[in-house]
Amino acid sequence: MSACFRLVFLLLAMTLSACSTPGNKQPDWVNANSGKHPEQAYLIGRGQSENRALAQDRARADLSKIFQVQISEQSEDVVSYEAQVYEAGKVSSSASRNIQSQTNQIIEGIRIAEIWQNPVDNQYHALAILDRNQAANNLRQAIQQQDAATEDEIALARQQTNLFSQIGHASQAVAIQFARGENQRVLKIVDPTGIGAPPTYNLNSLRSQRNALLERVKIELQLTNDPIGGVEPILQGALAEAGFTHTTGDKANYLLQSDLQLDGFKDSQGWFWYRGSLQINLLDITGKESQGSHRWDLKVSAQNSGTAAQRARDLINEKLNAELRNVIISFGTAK
Repeated sequence: MSACFRLVFLLLAMTLSACSTPGNKQPDWVNANSGKHPEQAYLIGRGQSENRALAQDRARADLSKIFQVQISEQSEDVVSYEAQVYEAGKVSSSASRNIQSQTNQIIEGIRIAEIWQNPVDNQYHALAILDRNQAANNLRQAIQQQDAATEDEIALARQQTNLFSQIGHASQAVAIQFARGENQRVLKIVDPTGIGAPPTYNLNSLRSQRNALLERVKIELQLTNDPIGGVEPILQGALAEAGFTHTTGDKANYLLQSDLQLDGFKDSQGWFWYRGSLQINLLDITGKESQGSHRWDLKVSAQNSGTAAQRARDLINEKLNAELRNVIISFGTAK
């Protein structure tokens, strides 16, 4: 046997002995707490199977359940949060990504500490562990970074002279602190004290400050093309639903230019189609500077042109009510 082969064999033997429980005596963790890995220092999971690898996978999955439940609850909160305050779409998706990414990092810290094979039925039992302090330190580091980023966004918002730039940075501060709150919830699970890192910033206060900036946005509408008719009232209603003030003349500080382009045609089956897009462009009335633009693609069909036109109006109404506020806020976050 070569020296190199003996070294590899020795390392393999050491690895197996480090995670296997010798002897036939059933270890304490199979049916109770682990003496080597007390609850104060570790989260644990157990797995059992006639297959060694499957037992390990089941142990990891058993431990991961704690966080999978948390991910599900947090994802519901993200949806609820977006629905309640009409936050920018990128905010909710960013928060969701942060939750999943941070939790995945924690789950990657799970390791198999021990394996025992029952001599009676040959079933493998695996013990998965997660070091609470290590996971908590990782989360605290992420939270510190989020608090620092929030401080930067607040400072930048105060430095801006452009209202939409202020809104953009204020919205980012809200988004970061929302994601920070989700990290805090996971931290309280792994933190041995159950306290985590109490918030430095008040999320509701940040929202109120951001909403106060939004209330200063007073928009005049300008619809340049409407081939199906009835779209201007839909735009007015969507602005009101989004919480912006629709006004005219000197009271307005922004102009929302809208252009509806639809082509109508009948196909070989006799169905009437409308295809096209609705484009908006938000301008600062004073300097005529564009704050941002957005386009919604549209496609509807019906057995006659009148019904197709109504379906087009319904689709426009649906899209604007669901997305207009998010889109306008995103003009600020893009600056």
